Amino acid sequence: MRVNSMNVTFAVNEIVEIAEAMDLLRRSEQRRPDEDVHRLVRVVQQANLVVTARDGRTLIGLARGLKECNGCCYLSDLVVDVKYHDQAIGEQLIRHVRAAIGENTLIVLVPSPDAMVYSTELE
Repeated sequence: MRVNSMNVTFAVNEIVEIAEAMDLLRRSEQRRPDEDVHRLVRVVQQANLVVTARDGRTLIGLARGLKECNGCCYLSDLVVDVKYHDQAIGEQLIRHVRAAIGENTLIVLVPSPDAMVYSTELE
């Protein structure tokens, strides 16, 4: 099911409720073991960089990472609702991460294998 919406907004370091992050993870259909779900719950609030995508008030995308002072950002979670996969939400999340951390900072994408498609589409 494709969703056509012009109401997608992106935000940097917006507070994300654990319940909505878990719901997004389920809607993303990413194959993650149960311990990864628990890891997301533990660390989503500890990240120093979170970029969200929302369609209206619904969380449809999330990029979570840690930016270190040496010019590297480890992007550990890149999750997009499966209904939005053909709308470049993942690519836009990465572009917002890039804008937030600066052009001279390396982004290291370390998500689940399902999210690697976003990385290859940006090359």
